[in-house]
Amino acid sequence: FLNEQVRKGYSTRQLTGLRTTLCQIFRLACQNNLMRDNPAEQTKINRPKAQIVAQQRKQKAFTIHEREQLINALQEEYVMRPLLLTLLFTGMRIGELLALQWKHIDFDNRLICIEQALSLNPAVDKKGNVGKYMTSVSAPKTVSSYRKIPIPQTVYDELLTWQHNIEALFSLEHS
Repeated sequence: FLNEQVRKGYSTRQLTGLRTTLCQIFRLACQNNLMRDNPAEQTKINRPKAQIVAQQRKQKAFTIHEREQLINALQEEYVMRPLLLTLLFTGMRIGELLALQWKHIDFDNRLICIEQALSLNPAVDKKGNVGKYMTSVSAPKTVSSYRKIPIPQTVYDELLTWQHNIEALFSLEHS
């Protein structure tokens, strides 16, 4: 059953959840003397083949039509537009975008330098219970996460306009 779900393209997280549920069902059957052994206990989640992983990644991308719809919907969104267009056209992760500062944008060379990321860290109490999640800006998780991303013209124009608007707003507030 689990192998069939792998072939269908289920994510590792979904497969782990299925396996956990099966283990619980069979464990209950063993406790009620309906079965002698739990067959799910010995199962192992095989990592999906590279081909399946690549297929899952492809499915996450917007189609050209969906991308056009998003861009059109963002025409009047002055805050969300530069953020979402940056995500859409650069492939940045959300945590990288949220930690981005103007000093990380090289307008002259049209590059975004990824040097930090925002992450969620669970606050755990003395009993081990997870409470609130605290955000923090820290170094990216892996060495390969440090990179320079070329800025497409659409994103360049949006970021430059946004920077000028913020500077104008800031100067009005302090005059």
